Amino acid sequence: MKKTILPLLLAFIFVLSACSAPKAPDAPLADILAEIVSSTGITGEIPVDETNLTALYGIAGEDVDECACCITMNGVFPDEIILIKASSDEAAERIVKGLETRLAEVKNQSKNYDPGSYEVAQKCRVERTGLYIDFFVSAKHVQMRAIYQSHLK
Repeated sequence: MKKTILPLLLAFIFVLSACSAPKAPDAPLADILAEIVSSTGITGEIPVDETNLTALYGIAGEDVDECACCITMNGVFPDEIILIKASSDEAAERIVKGLETRLAEVKNQSKNYDPGSYEVAQKCRVERTGLYIDFFVSAKHVQMRAIYQSHLK
């Protein structure tokens, strides 16, 4: 009986550890961003590099291991697509905080400007998966997040 229980217990532990392992994208973030832009028909994208992450979102360059980000200035409700791999857990927490601050600003601005944009902003969110953080502010945020999540393995 003891010989049967130990292998079963070990198998159970391996299954649990595999299920709880953080997921990572199966492609570079830049490739995923390009797919999101082309699949959603976003136009007029302006790349956001690590320097602009600090100016726009308060995200320090040393907190970022990899990023692929852009904004658009088309229409009433500009799109913001932010995909970041943080350099550490602590950095990921700071990045999430910076993006949540930005989301609060977007909600506040749209609340006083355009009810339709405010409704969209209310549904947008910052998500973290391990060291990876995604932030989609767009009327197409559901489609964007679905594309991104299809790359998480």
